[in-house]
Amino acid sequence: MTVVPRQGHGRSAHKPTERYRALVYRFLLRPKWIAFHILVISAIVLMLNLAQWQWHRHTERSAFNDTVATRSMQPPQPLAQLLASSATPGDLSFRQTTVTGTYLAAPQFEVVNRAQGGSAGRNAVAALQLADGHLLLINRGFVQSDQPIPPVPSGPQQILGRLKSSEIRSAGQGADDSSVKLTEIRRIDTDILVASSTNRSSRCTSRSSLPSHRNLQICVPSNNLS
Repeated sequence: MTVVPRQGHGRSAHKPTERYRALVYRFLLRPKWIAFHILVISAIVLMLNLAQWQWHRHTERSAFNDTVATRSMQPPQPLAQLLASSATPGDLSFRQTTVTGTYLAAPQFEVVNRAQGGSAGRNAVAALQLADGHLLLINRGFVQSDQPIPPVPSGPQQILGRLKSSEIRSAGQGADDSSVKLTEIRRIDTDILVASSTNRSSRCTSRSSLPSHRNLQICVPSNNLS
């Protein structure tokens, strides 16, 4: 025997299903669920912004590394030629250069809280006086904490090294006090070192040999002075 469904029952049976769904999902309109939705959307927007920021940082770092590699591979040139060919110290950073001068007994500085090869230590920094009387800071290299810093060599010296711009304090980092005579420093900030120098009448202490090209230092290739 065949059972034939009555006409009209399909439509009436479908209405309770729609009402049931409306009742089931009504909880999504409650205040705590609305707040949860807003929180999830905000988190998604935040993650997208962080991803974009991280990508920009990666792009900037890649461009910086390419610049360093390109400049480091260029042949060394005398400092005077490099200064004449560039308008800003930033354009000269990481270029190899040669310079001739005489080390001064003072000022000398120690850049503290440095590490190399798993050993703690500091970088030895001294002032080199050029033929025109200007001074240029030379980062002589790393010295372990338990080793004394070798004295600067006497007499005229020809230095081969890599130019770097003055180091600037980042947000949250401690600053050296330029109002006192400094011997231990956190970074090679030439403006602070000039201000702290006892010889404040010096024309261009720890700067380049041209007034328009300032805030330069030279890092010598030697990795360890001890």
